Amino acid sequence: MARPTKVGISYFPYNVDFYEDEKTEFIPAKYGLIGEAITARLLERIYRNGYLTKWDEDVKVLFVSKLRAPGCDNLSEIVDGVITELLKRDFFSKELFDKYKVLTGRGIQKRYLKICADAKRKHSVISHEYNLIDEEETPKVTTFELFPEETPITTGVIPEETTINTGNAPEFSTQSKVKKTIENKSKEEETKADETPYFFTFSNFNDLYFLQAALNDMIGHYCWELDITKSVRTRLFNIISESVFPRDRCYKIALNVFIEYKDFTAEQKNFRYLFSRIEGKIEDAIIIYREELAELDKNKEKIEAEKMLHNNEESPPGEESFSSILKGMINSKSIAEKKV
Repeated sequence: MARPTKVGISYFPYNVDFYEDEKTEFIPAKYGLIGEAITARLLERIYRNGYLTKWDEDVKVLFVSKLRAPGCDNLSEIVDGVITELLKRDFFSKELFDKYKVLTGRGIQKRYLKICADAKRKHSVISHEYNLIDEEETPKVTTFELFPEETPITTGVIPEETTINTGNAPEFSTQSKVKKTIENKSKEEETKADETPYFFTFSNFNDLYFLQAALNDMIGHYCWELDITKSVRTRLFNIISESVFPRDRCYKIALNVFIEYKDFTAEQKNFRYLFSRIEGKIEDAIIIYREELAELDKNKEKIEAEKMLHNNEESPPGEESFSSILKGMINSKSIAEKKV
């Protein structure tokens, strides 16, 4: 049985000046960090489904139920306010929302098609009734024919050039081949730099909403073939957020384990093993960290003792030299042993 065509995408680029745009700058101004988190969650939902998401009362109830905002009793109203603001600023299309009850936008669709094109997906189409993109704005990429006998669907992905087969083999110089290879490589590197997954650049570890979003992206990117349930996402989030080890270090450990995931055996490719490996590496890091702290404490006390020794070289006549006592303490390492 053939594998179904994937419609959604696992990650999308998130610009650092996202909330400096005139379409989004009022979100943090009016609703603060919770507004930013809601916007991010809406984009995640849209791109997970492709380039739009249905939005009605039932969807909103489920969406709000998955938000975690302790002490915030009016989440539903805030979600309505954020969506209204984004519709008013044309971030989302008000016309399509009023007509079809969906959330999408021109920028969202352009970004979706560009990601699909760069990933060389054979089929990436935006339905006519939802299309907001002019033909000249559509991302242009070379279409790779994996199945020449089939007619590729190119709505939304326009081939860069079309070769007409006249029966004669085309003539290409070595120089043009080398030049084209260099250009393609340069474009590919630029694309990778522009579309680095969000979880690679995430740094706001004090904001639990964005931390959860980054971890969700991480799971979806590396483990898309597994059954990713709510409990799985919660488990990973708790491992990182509730550890006594600094969150940024826990996050980096988790990311490194996910990067290793592709090299796991078939028996190891499950969340139980994955999470136990992350927890084990965090525990190892904590032990090393404590040993480093203990060593720093020893060195610190030794420096303090030597400083006192230097400042008390002369002692009153008839009394035991304080410097000699300190020398004995340092030589016997009694300070370090007491600390340990």
